[in-house]
Amino acid sequence: MRLRAWQSCDKHERLKPDLGFENFTQPWVKKIAIAHSGHAPYGEKAKQAMEFIDASLHEPLLQAYAITKHGKDSKLAKDFYDFMQTEDSIKVMAKYGFILPNK
Repeated sequence: MRLRAWQSCDKHERLKPDLGFENFTQPWVKKIAIAHSGHAPYGEKAKQAMEFIDASLHEPLLQAYAITKHGKDSKLAKDFYDFMQTEDSIKVMAKYGFILPNK
């Protein structure tokens, strides 16, 4: 797999080829950017490579959903909330890399 990494010249720290993806876990790394996968083939390849990064190298991104006070009487909001708990929804979420707690 061939990827290119770039960093600002004013950094005291340097990317170390022998660390591979672990370079991106170093405390001096503040941002990681890749080309938009819909616009550039190398963006798609970078996206694929990032999907293989070991989940133990980062804290989980915890997200939730709820019906807001504004939507509390909305049938559509309730239907969506119920749908998000179905097996079909869970399969779609898993397809895009979302992992549910206790899964």
